[in-house]
Amino acid sequence: MVRPAFALPLARVAVALACWLCAADARAEDRPIVAVLYFDNNTGDPQLDMLKKGFADMMITDLAAVEGMLVVERDRLEELLAEIQLQRAAYFDKKTAVKLGKGLGARYAVTGAFYTATPQLRIDVRLIDIGTGRVLLTSKVVGAQTEIYSLEQTLVSKFVTSLKLELLTTAVPKTRVPDLATLLDYAKGVDLADRGEYEAASQAVAQVIQKAPAFALARVRKEEFLKRLEESVTRRAMNAEQALAALRASTERYFKKPRALKDLSPEDAKVHLAFRALQGRFIVIALSAHLSAGAAGRLRAVLPGHERQATKLMKAYRAAALTLLDELAAYRALHSKTFPNGLTTLDEHYELPDAERRLLEKCGMNRDLRGATREPALALAQFVVMGEVEDLLGARATLAPPLAELEPALRADGFKLYQRAWAEADTQAQAQARAAGPRTPYDAIRALEEHAQALLLRDELREQGIAKLQEILDRYPDMEPRQFERFGTRIKEELGLVHQHGVSQLERYAKALQTCDDMDLRVPLGTISERRVRLRGLPGLDQLVDEIERRCKGKPKLTGWWPYLYNSIALSAARLEDCARFDAYLARSIAVGASKRDARAYRKNYSKCPTPAKDPAAEP
Repeated sequence: MVRPAFALPLARVAVALACWLCAADARAEDRPIVAVLYFDNNTGDPQLDMLKKGFADMMITDLAAVEGMLVVERDRLEELLAEIQLQRAAYFDKKTAVKLGKGLGARYAVTGAFYTATPQLRIDVRLIDIGTGRVLLTSKVVGAQTEIYSLEQTLVSKFVTSLKLELLTTAVPKTRVPDLATLLDYAKGVDLADRGEYEAASQAVAQVIQKAPAFALARVRKEEFLKRLEESVTRRAMNAEQALAALRASTERYFKKPRALKDLSPEDAKVHLAFRALQGRFIVIALSAHLSAGAAGRLRAVLPGHERQATKLMKAYRAAALTLLDELAAYRALHSKTFPNGLTTLDEHYELPDAERRLLEKCGMNRDLRGATREPALALAQFVVMGEVEDLLGARATLAPPLAELEPALRADGFKLYQRAWAEADTQAQAQARAAGPRTPYDAIRALEEHAQALLLRDELREQGIAKLQEILDRYPDMEPRQFERFGTRIKEELGLVHQHGVSQLERYAKALQTCDDMDLRVPLGTISERRVRLRGLPGLDQLVDEIERRCKGKPKLTGWWPYLYNSIALSAARLEDCARFDAYLARSIAVGASKRDARAYRKNYSKCPTPAKDPAAEP
């Protein structure tokens, strides 16, 4: 084997270093502690800055396998650099090396600097006695950039030979890197991990492994980064849970003392309203435990057996929202300012105290609670009648069924809230028009449109929904032409004068119940089943099946329809985490001739439901 051109001078460095370490061992019973510091990038190419981490990691990995020597881990070096803010220091400097060595508890520090003159690489090496600050030796090694692995290995082998120690590694070192470019890519992955970006770090190192399969250190680090990623996710979740519990406790403490809004200063009133908004969000969190996880878009159905608890919490949320609605009205009356032109202003920056805002951030929640207090009457109407609600992160979900269907006595009050929302928005729009001239009353129009949507969702109220759309045109004929045209088209669609997919699906299903035609039943099934779930929850699936069976059971030419129906309903139940219904409808599908193989595939690929003890789809 031909020795690299740089082996001889490097051997002198290694022998000298070994002598100093041997002398140290003779003077002390403990093993010498060596800190490998980062080598400076003196190449003039900033893209090579990360090389310092990759080279240090290689040296530390191999030296750590030498019996009789202790090597400081690179992570400790990173922690110390962050602590004393020396990330961009010149590590080749003797004072810097001594400072770092002392901080790491090392007896010796090894550092150096890189220089390039493509295709050559030069590395200057320096050994420093931390106790005395003396530079024990300096030297340089030169070789091709493809020889960086041999450079590092020669240094390690000289340590072992001179100290008469034994390597604990296998015959093939972990650090076999093919060239400088690969080491640089690896170093970039290490740097990502140092910044806490473990997912990106593992992906970067995975690419290095593809390019250099024999570079075992990259495989080791990839597994390490993945483990750290898992630990960091767990740690964040635990911290978020602790912060959430503290925030909930703080909110509960706040409301233990009764407060009247009229007795509070404007600043204290804004804090009070922020806590009130937060109170409702905690009810949403409690409610989530009784709902499906939302795999089917935003739709979250009340789980079987949880109806009583879910209804109780929905009513509690409604009560809290009504209180917030009344308090916002009182705050507006107390603190709004009216100008001579009739316009009013109100400070709506409702904010929690600093401690609670920090807890919100730790929970990963939206610090700005103004969204929870904007258009409160409309938001409450949407919750009661349509099941629309917002969580602490600002994400919206649709609860199925909404409170208005679980508690029919509350339906009328829910629809009255739409009227209240429109009246408030319209009054504000008129005041603005008097002061600043006509403008499109967007909030008022939106309240009427949402009201219409709630009516149209219910088959028995569709005519009222169309009338509500017409009301928009009658009240606001001066709205923007495109908006006016849009509402006109909506009315025609609902009347069946212009094609609209959802409306045509409703019409086709109504026809199917009369004709029991296979395709008339299949085509609108998805639309109809979703509407039933939205209004009636998971029992809506059973009601839909019962309705079709009453009309069409025993009709000719529907042999293939029944397995299709039961499989479709089973999959709808699975998406909403109702495994009992999934199992029941899958069994019904098999009973009318569906494939057991298909049933097993549905369970494996489209559900998270466990296989029941008595599985009708089991292989014979």
